[in-house]
Amino acid sequence: MSRAAARRSKPQATERPALHLVPDNEPVVKWAEYPRIQPGEYPAYCKRATWYWEPGFKRWTCILKFDVLKEGQNTLLGTIPVWFNGGAGERPKAGRRTLYFPAWVKANGGPPARRDRLSPSVGFVNLIWPLLMV
Repeated sequence: MSRAAARRSKPQATERPALHLVPDNEPVVKWAEYPRIQPGEYPAYCKRATWYWEPGFKRWTCILKFDVLKEGQNTLLGTIPVWFNGGAGERPKAGRRTLYFPAWVKANGGPPARRDRLSPSVGFVNLIWPLLMV
């Protein structure tokens, strides 16, 4: 056997271990930041909405934080986020073709005035929304 063939046959320290099965009772992925909620439609209270610059995506992002409630609206199931893209300009932009605009119109109860600013705190905060968990 040549030296090159002998080097190829030796296991390298950088090789990944073989795949292995995960037991059924152990979750494959653990994500502690957001709760797992059963699929269905739930009432949700929007407690926070704000625009911020997302350096990882190099764009403006609007985040809405919802408290998901049981049907009786007195038991908290968890808090979940919803994000909207605001473009990569100097300021966030919510044009008529974005997902933010129809959501804001629904929250506001009608379209904005000609030069309205579409502030997330005016349109979303302190409202109960029906959220569909899929």
